[in-house]
Amino acid sequence: MKKEVLSSKITDLETSQNALLSLDLNNNVQLWSNGCESLFGYSKKEVEAQKSLVFLKEKGQAIMQELWKRILADEAFVHYIDAVTKQGNAIRIKMHLSPLKEGNKITGSQIVIDEVYPKSAALKRTFSIIRNMILFELYKGEKTIMSLDPQEASVL
Repeated sequence: MKKEVLSSKITDLETSQNALLSLDLNNNVQLWSNGCESLFGYSKKEVEAQKSLVFLKEKGQAIMQELWKRILADEAFVHYIDAVTKQGNAIRIKMHLSPLKEGNKITGSQIVIDEVYPKSAALKRTFSIIRNMILFELYKGEKTIMSLDPQEASVL
């Protein structure tokens, strides 16, 4: 009965739309949720075939080694880091890391990931243009911040 309950919980985690993953002490992916696949574009098979977290750049791989020291010291914490999707898009993520344990023994790490923002140059440019247009309208004195019509933005 316990095996069935455990299997059901693992299935629930794997099919979660939240980005959840777990690693064993050898950095092998044990859990890669549907949310991770949606966020990064890698399937569970692609990630399991790697010896490192494919969504982290080289610098991120080195940082992850440092984060392991904190995990092995039984620390739960949050860390922001740059990542890259399978399509090559740069994103900023927030990782909630904590040790995985069997009894008092640390057996790996569980990580919950949130996307903070995409780091696309085009997106930054778009936000910059919109900000400048709003500031220009306010500067001309023709509008106040309260009178800006969100529908006018559609002509951009």
